[in-house]
Amino acid sequence: MHMTGLRFLDRYFSGVDPRLVMAFFLMAALLLCQFALALGAGFLAVAFGGANVTGFVFPLALLGANAVCFALIWRHLHAPRPPALDSIGFVPSRVSLGTTLAFVLLLYLVAAMLAGFYVQLVDYDGQQATTEMIMEVSKNSLFVKTPMMIAVVGIGPALEEIIFRGYLQSALTDRFGPAVGIGAGALIFGAFHFQPEAFPLLALIGAACGIAYHVTRSLWPAILLHMMNNAAFIIGLFYLDGTS
Repeated sequence: MHMTGLRFLDRYFSGVDPRLVMAFFLMAALLLCQFALALGAGFLAVAFGGANVTGFVFPLALLGANAVCFALIWRHLHAPRPPALDSIGFVPSRVSLGTTLAFVLLLYLVAAMLAGFYVQLVDYDGQQATTEMIMEVSKNSLFVKTPMMIAVVGIGPALEEIIFRGYLQSALTDRFGPAVGIGAGALIFGAFHFQPEAFPLLALIGAACGIAYHVTRSLWPAILLHMMNNAAFIIGLFYLDGTS
């Protein structure tokens, strides 16, 4: 069995699939780093920059936490016994590029349609806490919106797909089968965001990404689908709701 590349994890979880260990360790690391970096940067912003710099703290904390997690993934991929790249999806799609893109688009449209039904069914009025936080820190400033879009639309989806599909879903699928792998991965993905009002929608996009990953055996279609979903949210928030 391959190793995580982190001695304390390999020592205490020697009998557990390293992909599963890495998945939960990266979730914890991402949350802790976001909190620590946001807290530290917030103190500095208040002390030296005032309100104009404070809005820059949140996207920088996201980017910094993502960077730490990518460093841990790099360490894992260069462990003494590294994982096979195909076991965590770091390979091209097993179907043609055209078929892959069409499949991703189909999944996106189906997920959007189901999300629309849910919104109408429960009179859902959006991810209020997340929306208000993003708009508060952005203040319609391109200086803040740019790193926010990079974090939310680009780097964030790539990291989350590695964690939830590459590591978590792969480990669960190999142990319990694809239904459990996709379903549990989607539910944990939804719960990880700590947004109860948006949990069904988050689990839905997690399931769509899980299906994309399972069918293509590649992370790239899942990452693309996740990016499309986040891009639609950010574009709607920044440019289509009359606040920009």
